[in-house]
Amino acid sequence: GSSYGIFQRDGDARGAGAPTWSHDGSKIVYVSNNVMTTGRLDAGEADLYAVPYANKVGGVASAIAGASEAALAEYYPSFSGDDRLIAFNRIPNGGMYSSLAAEVFVIPSAGGTPTRLAANDPPACAHRPSPGVSNSWPKWSPETRTMGGKTYYWMIFSSIRSEVGRPQLYVTGITTSAAHPEPATHAAIYLWNQPETESNHTPAWDVFKIPPTPPPTEIR
Repeated sequence: GSSYGIFQRDGDARGAGAPTWSHDGSKIVYVSNNVMTTGRLDAGEADLYAVPYANKVGGVASAIAGASEAALAEYYPSFSGDDRLIAFNRIPNGGMYSSLAAEVFVIPSAGGTPTRLAANDPPACAHRPSPGVSNSWPKWSPETRTMGGKTYYWMIFSSIRSEVGRPQLYVTGITTSAAHPEPATHAAIYLWNQPETESNHTPAWDVFKIPPTPPPTEIR
């Protein structure tokens, strides 16, 4: 319950929002933004920046190459379970909150060329192309698996592509390998057991473990 104060973000004079921590605790990625409303991202310029943790001090803030384009707003970052990739939303500069134009991209955590997810696109029979269905709030599965030279990732995100017109949750798979380091992406799977009459978004995903039961006390 202790407050550590404010992390230094040297070199970035704009506001900071939507921070996400790397799992190894070495850095924080956040949205550098010049317009925020009631503590949330709203509109204006938005780019992904990284700052070192540095034992609660922070340091020099650096723009993430490929996720800090001047004509685009990049926001809602999320580290993969192994910290190798970052997922984020991207739109042309404008209103970010519940943007119909939002799509999900992934990028190496050190920066690089962003990859647009195939899961952004609803099936052709839906006649609801993306951009236009608000693919948003990406979150990774907390664990990754490597088998046969491939690393497998899972991601959950929200979209309004369904006939009910409300945000619903979808899951997709992503793979990388040494031979093909650029992420291979796939179509989305609808989570069938969610309430269609409710708006489901901003997902969370974690490994929930039941504490071990202590051994019974022996009475002698």
